Amino acid sequence: ADNSLGPVMADKQTVAMVVQMKALLEERVQDAEFQPMVEYCTDNAGNQLSLVGIQNLINTSSLMSRALAMVAIDTTAHGVLCDLLSTDGNNLDIMYLSYYLAPGEQLPRELNFAEATAIVNRAAQQVIIGWSEGNGSEKEWVINPKDKLRSRPWTPEDKLIVIKDV
Repeated sequence: ADNSLGPVMADKQTVAMVVQMKALLEERVQDAEFQPMVEYCTDNAGNQLSLVGIQNLINTSSLMSRALAMVAIDTTAHGVLCDLLSTDGNNLDIMYLSYYLAPGEQLPRELNFAEATAIVNRAAQQVIIGWSEGNGSEKEWVINPKDKLRSRPWTPEDKLIVIKDV
């Protein structure tokens, strides 16, 4: 959407485009899964997108406010944010656990966050910050799980969110 018209108009355009794309896909493909990552600026747009079934949403206004608040509370956060968000710092990536396994090593059937962290760190000196849970339209992303020692079933479709050095 065109942000030069302001956040409310940009959100109206975004909601209209997403609803239209979803309708076109559903019209042409039976049981098609449509879950784009949608950027929005106002809470109203987020609510509207949720009502039509779009779950992968990012509120850019809220994101900026949270980053500013984090730096205001703890100035060391500024260095971390600069490293994460700069073009020559680190990248966030979504990876399969199998990418980090040694040749011949089997994918575990069960895994806890601490074990996943050890596997990733051993193989690539990267930092895991989250993972997927569930399958298909039920997939959710969990960042910094509270209980890092609780084992959960692991499938080949599950993914990790990692911080990679550029």
